[in-house]
Amino acid sequence: MALSTVEDMNPESRVPSPDELAEASEIVRSVITPTALQHVTIAGVEMWLKRDDEQPTGSFKVRGALSALGHLAHHGNSESVVACSAGNHGLGIAYASQYFDIPATIVVPTTASPAKVEKLRSYPIELILHGTTYDEAEVFALDLAAQRKKRFISPYNNAWVIAGQATAAEETLAQLPELGTFMVAVGGGGLLSGSGLALRDSQAVALGVQVRQNAAFASLLRGDGIPALENTIADGCAGGIEVDSVTVAIARDLGLAITLVSEKETVAALVATYREFDIVVEGSAAVAIAQAMKEADAVRKPVAVLLCGSNIDSDLHKELVMVS
Repeated sequence: MALSTVEDMNPESRVPSPDELAEASEIVRSVITPTALQHVTIAGVEMWLKRDDEQPTGSFKVRGALSALGHLAHHGNSESVVACSAGNHGLGIAYASQYFDIPATIVVPTTASPAKVEKLRSYPIELILHGTTYDEAEVFALDLAAQRKKRFISPYNNAWVIAGQATAAEETLAQLPELGTFMVAVGGGGLLSGSGLALRDSQAVALGVQVRQNAAFASLLRGDGIPALENTIADGCAGGIEVDSVTVAIARDLGLAITLVSEKETVAALVATYREFDIVVEGSAAVAIAQAMKEADAVRKPVAVLLCGSNIDSDLHKELVMVS
């Protein structure tokens, strides 16, 4: 059924139930295989890398997209959807749209990574570039969904997206039962909150990481407003979030923590990962690696880090590696 009001654009802004987490896990497993868990030592620090950079879209975001659109498809709803993205959520929606035969319109800012935009153009979707920031693109996407009376699939503030992201931690725990800390980059908090839900009955904990100059989620978790945000190499987790996002409530209820790293530490982690293991990651993935390199001795071990994406512009990556 078509949705009719702006308030209805995101009807799934709530905590996923245990049954929904289980259904999401089943949907994701039916489409993609578990990614590898690779044991490494980077800059002298031992950690495990959860290789979601090897997902078919180059990012973990495909998990939440498959869960959200798979749920619709399994319940007989094939009506088109609208999404907004800095790139990776859009790629996930595009992939799931094609797999489940659900038409999608995806809005991204004009400043989105060229690598991500190029990949998006390869899918049979309606792609709209609007605004110079994620926030501007999201406002446009919400208005568009309201005008067209279509369902808006938030990249984080959606129970089925959160449930899909939870499968990354679920897989990691199955691969490494003694897991101590699961480090993840944080933007809107879908991955962090999903990871917390997946690990809540285990001995492992989920730890969120943000770049210091773009840490909206950390500010909201403290009970403050969204601060002024600066540009960051971690574009996939940059920008503000909805102040009443259910992800903040989940993180608070589960007692999840956010730690901050610098832009310099993020770039150093990106470069070290490439030089030592020939693994290309985008800035958002390097955020979590940077935290593991800096504070591995201060958290519960063993430490696993989600490599959340590999969709970085090749020229930018070369420049970072050459000048560092």
